Amino acid sequence: MKASVLTDARLLKLAGRFAWLDIDTEKPVNFAFVERYPIDAWPTVYVIDPAAEKVLLRWMGAATAQELEQLLLDAERTWRQERTDAAGEAMARGAALAAERKHADAARAFSDALAAGGPRWPERARA
Repeated sequence: MKASVLTDARLLKLAGRFAWLDIDTEKPVNFAFVERYPIDAWPTVYVIDPAAEKVLLRWMGAATAQELEQLLLDAERTWRQERTDAAGEAMARGAALAAERKHADAARAFSDALAAGGPRWPERARA
């Protein structure tokens, strides 16, 4: 992802809105971070609220530049509390629960998002 996704032009416009960090999880100096924000798969993308130090999004696995852009924009909307419809609110709740590793609760929230969004909801595949 470092060579092909993170260098994509579509992510450049987000560079000033996010701090990009590359954490080497095997270095002792980073153990406190990994303890607080566990990594279950590589790569893992976190979006963390800088003030509350709360995870807004945790995405495990690779993503295309387009997918990563959408994930980051969704996390930013969650941070700004810009979700106004039931499907979006349930999706944000599911992402937050998944980030906290509360997978059963996250699955219920994503199910709620799917029900509220309907069959043509643009975020259906992600949910």
